[in-house]
Amino acid sequence: MTNLLNHQMLEDQILVLPIDGLETGPVISTRQYEDKPCWGIVLKVGRGRLLENGMIAAPCIDEGDVVCYGEYATTKVRSMGVDYFFVLADDIKSKYTGSGG
Repeated sequence: MTNLLNHQMLEDQILVLPIDGLETGPVISTRQYEDKPCWGIVLKVGRGRLLENGMIAAPCIDEGDVVCYGEYATTKVRSMGVDYFFVLADDIKSKYTGSGG
């Protein structure tokens, strides 16, 4: 099996390493649905989604960003004994900046 870090992500795919137990302050979650917020570090980012006019819509996520994504909006992959997630750029809910009160 090859290391996923040696792969290039396609289009708007983002490779995320999940973070367990990250505390980023209060996160409001509704009980309306069960898709819990998950946190992870972005390892690889695709070039972006191809639009109908031929332009590329680049994601506003960079490698090294800490992001929040939905628990069920991922594809889990195990490589070299480590669990990673493929997440579409549109399924990233927020990017942690570490600033603020």
